[in-house]
Amino acid sequence: MNTPVIDPVMHSRLAQRLSSMISEADRMLHDASVKGNQEYDAARDRLLEQIQQARHDLSQAEGKLLEKAREAARSGDRVVREHPYAVVGAVAGLAVLVGWLWGRK
Repeated sequence: MNTPVIDPVMHSRLAQRLSSMISEADRMLHDASVKGNQEYDAARDRLLEQIQQARHDLSQAEGKLLEKAREAARSGDRVVREHPYAVVGAVAGLAVLVGWLWGRK
């Protein structure tokens, strides 16, 4: 249950793509001020392609996050259904502790 939400490979790939997009945007601005329209159009097309790929990667990461959230919700629901009195006791104990801490102020 202690698996990372986004695996290190996905994280690295997203970071690399974002870094590449920033570099490409910087290069595109420089090229636009120095060179003609043809180089600018090519740089813009490369940047748009990288943005689309980053959106795709973020969409995949979002899907994994949603699946992990659903899995955690199912797990919590299962625990509550299997051990309702233990959960009620834990919540009551937590409420007493919070009330005691709040009363100390």
